[in-house]
Amino acid sequence: MTESSLSLYKPEYDKLVVRLGKKGYSVTMIACEIGVHKDTLYEWRKPDVHPSFSVALSRAVQEAQSWYEHQGHKGIWDKEFNNPTWAKQMSCRFPAEYRETVNSNNTNHNMNSDLGELSAEKTAMITDKLMKEY
Repeated sequence: MTESSLSLYKPEYDKLVVRLGKKGYSVTMIACEIGVHKDTLYEWRKPDVHPSFSVALSRAVQEAQSWYEHQGHKGIWDKEFNNPTWAKQMSCRFPAEYRETVNSNNTNHNMNSDLGELSAEKTAMITDKLMKEY
């Protein structure tokens, strides 16, 4: 990272990135809003570079995840809600918590253990069925 990109940092960016995160902005969107490359944000995030920005950007990512979770919470009973698209967004944007996993080592299938691992497609089908019943 060049010295000039480090000098572009302004303390007011700390509040700005959190505010944008609360709107669901990704790190790339935040970088574009500020007018820098996302790599610059990651450089500023280093604790020994701008400690307050490090905290702010982490908070912004958390706020963005919360925004998306609220969208799912609000939309789950809305028949216009696109659950597969929402689920794909969640698994791509927040893989640590929403990535679907496949256990390829399990040769002895236990029906009870498989119940917790529903694909986005299966979840959407169940949601659609529930919507029709209520």
